[in-house]
Amino acid sequence: MSRLFVFGCSFTNYAWPSYADLISDKFDYYENWGWPGLGNRAIAERIAECHAKNSFIETDTIIVQWSSHIRHDWFKTSTPDNKAWQTRGSIFNYLNEDTFDRKWIDTFWDEDAYFIHSINSMLLTQGLLKSCNCNWKMTTIADIKKLGNDYPEVDAYGERMTDTNNIWKKHPQLQMYKEMIFDKNLDNWITPIGLYAWQDTSTSFKFRNAKGVNKWIDYHPSAIQHSNWTTKELLPKLNLSQNLSNKALEWIDTINNIYDNSRYNFDVFCENINTDLKDWSTSYRGF
Repeated sequence: MSRLFVFGCSFTNYAWPSYADLISDKFDYYENWGWPGLGNRAIAERIAECHAKNSFIETDTIIVQWSSHIRHDWFKTSTPDNKAWQTRGSIFNYLNEDTFDRKWIDTFWDEDAYFIHSINSMLLTQGLLKSCNCNWKMTTIADIKKLGNDYPEVDAYGERMTDTNNIWKKHPQLQMYKEMIFDKNLDNWITPIGLYAWQDTSTSFKFRNAKGVNKWIDYHPSAIQHSNWTTKELLPKLNLSQNLSNKALEWIDTINNIYDNSRYNFDVFCENINTDLKDWSTSYRGF
């Protein structure tokens, strides 16, 4: 039996089907462990949890979409919504203003350290997946060597923190990570999904702000951006047919029709997807 397990943040599991959902029909079994806001520690630990529960084997396909080094993940075992991971994106995201105040940032924040935490998570995860002899692929949102500095500048997201052009040049003592994680595994890495989507924002979803005046771009890949990245970047790496299933194509058409009728209202758009899109659901998995 062929099984597909995917991991990541909102670029993998969001308000509409992602690349993972679009290829799920190519496998006998599918679990999406992505969740909005997850950082790289949470992603790595959820991969370990999923392996503990499912025992990855050589016929399994594992796709890991790494997020940002400037996200802080923490875990509570008892929460009202049964979602243990409490992370909500970047430390500097507007949603986290009350959680990470100035005292917290002055005490705990160190960008270089958080980057090292991320690449250690990647290295450990690769070791786990290699030991299982499964088929694994990885991608990122933006360019890891630029620390995501090529993420679009959006104040509310808080995902851009540095002006470095190349982390490996800035910190040559980290070069061994580049060699072990990336250079020795080139065939396992896929073009960053965010960078691919942002090449052409004319196909991005756009919505109006609360006052209904100005439009804002949702930089999560739209349905067509997910589709294009899947067929041109992901499926060739997996050595699978680049043709999407009829169900996936119907999803894309339905999503685009809903978008055209949503009048750029994000809430209406998401509500109609949840009610009108057949055979698709988003859920939280694991601890």
